[in-house]
Amino acid sequence: MIDFDKLRIFYHVAKEGSVKRAAQTLEKNPTSVWKHIMDLEQYFKAKLFLRRKKIGLELTELGEKLFKDVNHLIPSLERACTHYAQEEKPKDDLFIITTNGVVGIWLIEKLKPFLEHKQNIKVRISTTNSEVDFLNSKADIGILTKVNYSEGLTQQKIMTYHSKLFASQEYLDKYGVPRTIDDLQHHKLISFYPELPGYRGNADWHLQKNMPGHTLRESWLAINSAACQLEAARHGLGILAIGQEYSQLQDAGLIEVLPDEIGAIFDIYFITRAADFQSGLIRECYDFLKLKELKD
Repeated sequence: MIDFDKLRIFYHVAKEGSVKRAAQTLEKNPTSVWKHIMDLEQYFKAKLFLRRKKIGLELTELGEKLFKDVNHLIPSLERACTHYAQEEKPKDDLFIITTNGVVGIWLIEKLKPFLEHKQNIKVRISTTNSEVDFLNSKADIGILTKVNYSEGLTQQKIMTYHSKLFASQEYLDKYGVPRTIDDLQHHKLISFYPELPGYRGNADWHLQKNMPGHTLRESWLAINSAACQLEAARHGLGILAIGQEYSQLQDAGLIEVLPDEIGAIFDIYFITRAADFQSGLIRECYDFLKLKELKD
């Protein structure tokens, strides 16, 4: 009989297309991960992966068939194991995943009353600019834009951000004030990315708006941190797009650029697995964040 753990490791290697990334997800040594793959190949007496120089690992025909069979089975079993483990032991810690942008900073500000109320719990917060496969992650809570798939998830909207353009007086004195969105073509723009991943299109909307086809305005300075972008703009390095609700804007001394221009509007959701939403600690965290946002 095939060892479940070996199938689980195969699933994650196939999903990631990389032993290294799968090892990070599984919190295992890459050598150990590859040993399990070799054991499976020995069991089937056939290769499951081919190594390609440019694309890394590629599934063989047998590998494709096996991955298709375990693609839904393994995540379901992992969720079941996690759920039953949580039932056995009262939850006293939370793992929250959010973005490197203003949402992550908003979260820190809003968590204060919850953490003061629940001083005995441990909270781990991880930030990312990558698209999150929440259902298959180890996070308990996601504070993120809405994910496209919803099966097995609860997604509750907790806030809305309105992204606008800002620059320092120093920058505007030196480079002039843009009068239309098309004038941005001749300005120094601060962004998250020099090129625009589709799932972060709302963050760098000023690179894309009014541009023909899929072309982009050039990003003068790309920084994957909202706080660092704000500091760069404060020092006169360019024009940035940032949520006007961002509390630190008030003290940054920046001036709104093209105030009549409609920027990106994006909703932020409290995301968790549907089976976990009503569990004490997760629901309590949601109630605190929602109440704090309503009060503010």
